[in-house]
Order: sequence, then C-alpha cells, then structure tokens
Amino acid sequence: MNRGVVLSTDDARQLQQLKRDVDQLKAEIQRTERKYNFVDSPEIWCEVISVAADWLVCRPLGLVDNTVSTFDFKVAKMLELQKTTTHGATIKTKDDDNETYTVSHDSDVTLQKRTLTKVSDSSTEVQVIVPRYVSRDTISSVVYPGSYLMARKPSCGTRTVDADGNQIPWIDVSPRAWAKST
Repeated sequence: MNRGVVLSTDDARQLQQLKRDVDQLKAEIQRTERKYNFVDSPEIWCEVISVAADWLVCRPLGLVDNTVSTFDFKVAKMLELQKTTTHGATIKTKDDDNETYTVSHDSDVTLQKRTLTKVSDSSTEVQVIVPRYVSRDTISSVVYPGSYLMARKPSCGTRTVDADGNQIPWIDVSPRAWAKST
C-alpha cells in the first residue's frame, strides 16, 4: 500500500507557506487584470533575457516540459515602472497624498532604481523595483522569481514603443512595485 510522501513538520510548514504565496500571487495577478481590463487576452509565462528602460526581452517558457524557446520578443513593463513615463515627472505617492515628489531614474545599468525628491524640503528616497528583473545570464541554475514573468496581450495595446518606434503588444502582469531601498 502506497501512502505517499511523508513530510517533516518544517517541510509541511514551508509547503503551506508556498501555497499561501502562490495564492497571494494569483490574487495580485487578478487585481492587475481588473486594473488593465484584460478580457480574454492570451497569457504566456516567459524568462527575462535582458532589461531595458521601458521593456524586457523575454523568451516563452514551456511549463510542461520546462524548456525555453529560442524566440525572443519584447514585453512592456507596467507604466509606473517605466523610465519614459516617470523620469522628471512630479507625482504624489499613495502613502502620503499631501506631498509631491520629483522622480529621477538613476543611470544604473539595470534601470531598476529611481530617486524621489520631496518638493517641500528636497529630502530624497531611493527606490528599487521589487522583485528585481533578473536576466537569465546573471544567474546560473538558480530559480529566482525575478527571472520569470507572466505576459499578457491586452486588446487595447500597451502604449509602449521600442527604440525603433515599434509598438510592444505584450505587458508584464507579474506583481512588481517600487519599494524603498535599504
């Protein structure tokens, strides 16, 4: 009689935490779908190959056989994570609606860092994208969440163009946000 796998208490706790993390990720993806009005849009899991200011170069990932295609395509970052839409802009943060900040993206090679300067007193806060986008060439044989993303193709487009002026039809819907750097 096969009773299956017996887990230690620590393994069982880790498995439960992983299940909660997956459920939380699914809920965040559903919120993003509602926010950007994705209706019957195709979705694809892919691996990050390289990172640019407003988009990523990705490859489709075969989830069944764990293979990676050799076909590269561009995926737009969410508008709030793009350099073009926020660099030099004055914004209000969700945390403190009474304050305005000027955004400047640092010239960091990975384009995942920005500085907010408070208009009222010129104090600054450095922020990074969490989780970071990590190209697969950066790491070897380690699974890091920032190396993978889910891309969707909204019917309304993404409003993002590449360096040649071509529309990028796919957008990253994986949960990412700006967070204070430590």
